[in-house]
Amino acid sequence: MNTTQDKIDAVRGAVVKRPPFCSGVVNLDNNSSKLFYERQDKTAGLLSLTSATTAQLEDLNRACLPATFQLDGRDVYHGPYIKARKLGVDHFATKIDLHALDIVKMVRKELLEGPNQNKPIEVELYELNIYDAGSFLKVHKDTPRSEKVFASLVISFPTPHQGGNLILRHDGEEYSFDPSNILSKAATPSAACVAFYSDVEHEIAPITSGYRLTLTYDLLYGEEKEENIDLSLGSSLAMVTRSIPEVSLLQAAIVNLLQDDHVLPDGGCFGFGFRYTYPAFTPQETDDDSDSPRSSLKDVLNQLRGSDALLKQVCDTLSLSVTAQVVIDTERDEPSLMLIPDLVDLSESQVESGWEEAVSDWTGGREVVDWESESAGDFNEKIMWVTPRTAFPTFRTTYIIADYKRPIVAGLQGDICLVVKVGPVGRRETAGLSASTSSSRATSVDF
Repeated sequence: MNTTQDKIDAVRGAVVKRPPFCSGVVNLDNNSSKLFYERQDKTAGLLSLTSATTAQLEDLNRACLPATFQLDGRDVYHGPYIKARKLGVDHFATKIDLHALDIVKMVRKELLEGPNQNKPIEVELYELNIYDAGSFLKVHKDTPRSEKVFASLVISFPTPHQGGNLILRHDGEEYSFDPSNILSKAATPSAACVAFYSDVEHEIAPITSGYRLTLTYDLLYGEEKEENIDLSLGSSLAMVTRSIPEVSLLQAAIVNLLQDDHVLPDGGCFGFGFRYTYPAFTPQETDDDSDSPRSSLKDVLNQLRGSDALLKQVCDTLSLSVTAQVVIDTERDEPSLMLIPDLVDLSESQVESGWEEAVSDWTGGREVVDWESESAGDFNEKIMWVTPRTAFPTFRTTYIIADYKRPIVAGLQGDICLVVKVGPVGRRETAGLSASTSSSRATSVDF
């Protein structure tokens, strides 16, 4: 690794495109595999989720209603979009215990990285779905039924069928989950589970034969409380499909980049685009005794997931200051960016010339230039984009341009990114510890 670009590429490559899901196989006993359901005539049905006959699955299918999807808070049926059948939680019951089966532990271990790993997880059963030959679900993103929902969990049972793969797409990558194939190899009665973030596109390929039977759950962040989290997985979880990034690899790559004297020799910033979306960012109200608004950008640092959370955790270990900031392209003749640390509603604000000075005054924002741009002088603060900006979490506001004839409303938009403060050569640390010292203190993290 000889060149500066090699070192940048190493960091970029180490910010792993972690799959936005986790999956596993769980063992089911006779008690937990029982499903009770209500037929249309109000009589009760019973079947085993691990050994249901074709006749029993046909009876369950008749008990279900056409499946719907959420649109503007309403359940909507649309045949070309979804062809399946469902039962609501008031019309069936099982004894499946996700905690006893270690499924919640798996979700925490695989999806909740960094500061999120100790957050309480609540599980809400949503519905039962059954897909027969010709059924499908077109590509879509879930509409969370609560702002606390961060992921969906789908449990598939060993009902013989062909087709019906769950296909997930995120950040240019595609993943296929085939529960029928997975469960056909299980030595004991089992179910396959997959949990994926709420912002992940997904679809269910058409069923060509048999019945695909699933339970769907919402996964929510619970109320914060002090508790000791045990991440050890028991024997009930027969297998977990993992793709865990090497924390030490990312840490070593960042340290190596920081030790290059050609990289931001006078200090500056590393910029990283987000890979996941987060709840909508809204400006906070101004305190009565304060002239400036409170930032709500800090909240996103407690919600990071996947490679976003991994990056912050490694930077924290290296004592590098990490913030979420709005990045806006300026309208100067010389290309530059404005980094804004606060979210503010500018709709009542007037500017008489360019918005840059006004935004700087209102928010404490500062202009930066790309570290390799022609306008990068000795007195300009520089930023190195290690991973490109993304449009996942976007900030928008309006402002008023003062005009002698009439005011003009203009729009302002920027991307929200992770910004890492980097000190000058010899003083790279930003929290009291050198990168080399802190890297020797913590070289790995157990996920």
